[in-house]
Amino acid sequence: MGVATGALYAKEAWRGVVGEAHAASAPGVGRPTGRLRAAVPPDHLPPTGYFLGIKDEILLLPLAGDIARARFNRGGSSISLRLDFLVGGRAAFKPDQTASGQYPRMEIAAYRFDRLIGLNAVAPAVPVQFRLEEVLGKLDESSRDIVPRILAEVPTDDAGLIAGELQWWIPVIKDAEIEGVPIDAPDGLRRWRRYMKVGEPEPYEARHLLPQLSNMVVFDYLINNRDRWSGANCKASPDQRTLYFMDHTLAFGVTLDADERLQATLAHVQKFSRSLVRRIREVDAAEVRAAMTHHTGPYERLLTDTEIDGVMHRRELLLAYVDDLVAEHGIDSVLVYP
Repeated sequence: MGVATGALYAKEAWRGVVGEAHAASAPGVGRPTGRLRAAVPPDHLPPTGYFLGIKDEILLLPLAGDIARARFNRGGSSISLRLDFLVGGRAAFKPDQTASGQYPRMEIAAYRFDRLIGLNAVAPAVPVQFRLEEVLGKLDESSRDIVPRILAEVPTDDAGLIAGELQWWIPVIKDAEIEGVPIDAPDGLRRWRRYMKVGEPEPYEARHLLPQLSNMVVFDYLINNRDRWSGANCKASPDQRTLYFMDHTLAFGVTLDADERLQATLAHVQKFSRSLVRRIREVDAAEVRAAMTHHTGPYERLLTDTEIDGVMHRRELLLAYVDDLVAEHGIDSVLVYP
């Protein structure tokens, strides 16, 4: 249901937007009018892939038009808005903000790193700028109470522009569950951690979820995503067949080692994807640096050299852990997922 709905939504948006989006990315167009900035046209996004089986560029194209409506996303600690565009697209917009301690550029960095290692599990995200007055003018009545907070916490430049990240809106999400139990609840954690041990048989009904859980643990470890298991950040499609890797504004950081909770979570996983481990071996610092320093819109870069060093340091530790498991149990017992 979630995948089908997302595909239909994207295809319908695609039909109505091609002409306008091409105009928005032309020289001198789409600057401080609420459009996707010309600095990151869809055909220059490094690197790209697929999400829900649809090319990133197709999903991003309907997000290039003028804003029709804006609505505050309640329930989180940071300022996040749902933007509807005149051409039919919908996105989550997280502006830079001074009080939350979260960094929207990290969401874009997480998306690009996801594509570098071939996961295709993070919704497409791009750096953008909007006129503050336009965003405020499009807020619906139910969101007007957030205006004082936006004015106090969201910085603007001399032209009245706010910077942030725009991410394709997943139509329907549910709390991820295993055998009817949330995967981040104590009982859920015990269940999937048990199945992740070498040689442990896996239940048929969890055959789609477990490989993705393994990938998510690896991904969070590499990007040092400290927020996954803090509550309500483990989401899936309604049929529980697809895990969505979301909420990465607290990822990366200046420390080389992963957060202790992430280290402990990785220690429970002994089964991995063969193709993912291969791609992690192949990726190098130059690839990561290129992805984080080109086409960054209002940001000088998405990750600093120190943050990139942290990713590569954790990569080495992860591969050493996997290699030790392979030496002890054999490659076919450890690299059990495609």
